[in-house]
Amino acid sequence: MKRIIILIALACNMLCAAAHTNISHSIAKYIEKNIGFIDSLQIANIEKMNDKGDSLTFKNGFNEDTSIRICSSSFATLTLNKTTSVDAILFPHDSTATMCIITTYKRPVLESAIQFYDTEANAIDNNFNLPNIKTDVQLSQFIQKPDTMSLMDFDQLSKSIEPYIFCITYLPQQQALCYQLTPALLSKEEKTKTNAIIKQRKFKWNGHLFNEY
Repeated sequence: MKRIIILIALACNMLCAAAHTNISHSIAKYIEKNIGFIDSLQIANIEKMNDKGDSLTFKNGFNEDTSIRICSSSFATLTLNKTTSVDAILFPHDSTATMCIITTYKRPVLESAIQFYDTEANAIDNNFNLPNIKTDVQLSQFIQKPDTMSLMDFDQLSKSIEPYIFCITYLPQQQALCYQLTPALLSKEEKTKTNAIIKQRKFKWNGHLFNEY
């Protein structure tokens, strides 16, 4: 009898854990803890969204349109307003999941920030082997000289890139993140020239951390 009770308790715990690795629950928790202009009624409505393709649009506290779309059980996109969007991804991690939040700002050029959380939206101080774009990224990690380009031309283009920012994109099919460096102050024509030396870097989740591929 005691063994049966233990097994039932374990099963209940597993069901609870599974329920809380749903993207709608996790992004609702993230909004509740981090975004002050979405009210509790809308947060409750977001948590009820379960099906792939479900979407919801409503007015936020600033009377702007906010919309959310459930892309899968582990991926949702949230458009807060005309200038800010959020991608929420649950990466499987041991018996639970780690939530990745990518916030992208539509300034003159796209700029992203990234942060990790548990499924209850408690922040995790870990970048899981990704480049830390806030502190220790070097330009040389995101550029390369084409074989046909002279060293002089490469050096000139390299110098013209700074200052630079990053846009981060989620690749659902690969369960990977793509980092793209973008010059912040160049004209469209100048950016076209620098594209010849800028390289994307992609990082795939392996269940515990990201590996470049």
